[in-house]
Order: sequence, then C-alpha cells, then structure tokens
Amino acid sequence: MQGWKIRLSATPNNAAAILACAAGACHTRSVSFKYLPSLDALFNQNRKYAPRSSSGKFVTIYPADDDEFIDLLYELDRRLGDADGPYILSDVQFGHGPVYFRYGAFRVTVQGVAGI
Repeated sequence: MQGWKIRLSATPNNAAAILACAAGACHTRSVSFKYLPSLDALFNQNRKYAPRSSSGKFVTIYPADDDEFIDLLYELDRRLGDADGPYILSDVQFGHGPVYFRYGAFRVTVQGVAGI
C-alpha cells in the first residue's frame, strides 16, 4: 500500500530516451511503472497553469523493496544524470538530473485517497 516511488521528469526533446531508459531498467527487474502517454500530456502537465502537485512528473516507478529502490535510483541517476527535466516540487532530487524520489502511498484506501 505504500513505499518508495522514483519519479523521472523530462522535456519533449528527451522524453523518448528517458522512457526507454526507465522501461529497460524496470523490465529487467520486473518493476511496475507508469508514464504519461503522449508528448501532449507531458506538455499539459508542465504548462504554466497546470496543477503544481503533478508538475514535472513523467515516469513513476514502484520498487518492491528498499534494495530495489536504491539499485534503481543509482542506475537511473548514472544513466540519466546529465538529462534535462523540470523540477518535481513534491519530491527529493537525486543527483543533478531528472531523477527524484519520495515515500508515500500507492493506491486509494477505504478511508480516502492515499497520496498517489
């Protein structure tokens, strides 16, 4: 129900490369992830009047445990550390690239919406 999330930001110019990197790392480990489905969605997520709570988020990765979280965090930073991407306000930046993380809930609960 809760755990670490790794988030990647992207620009329209590097979104395909960032998604390919994330997908490769996740498929190798059978890790669940989600991403915005189009460049239009990425643009709308980052426009001036978009909700600040979702700004910058392009890919979200759901590691199964702490070890997987740390391994993925370092791998993604090593592979994407020089890439550009907007700042994700709700998360902590890892390194100097588009890799961010936070701890939180993954799904809706009976009591209300968890911090997805």
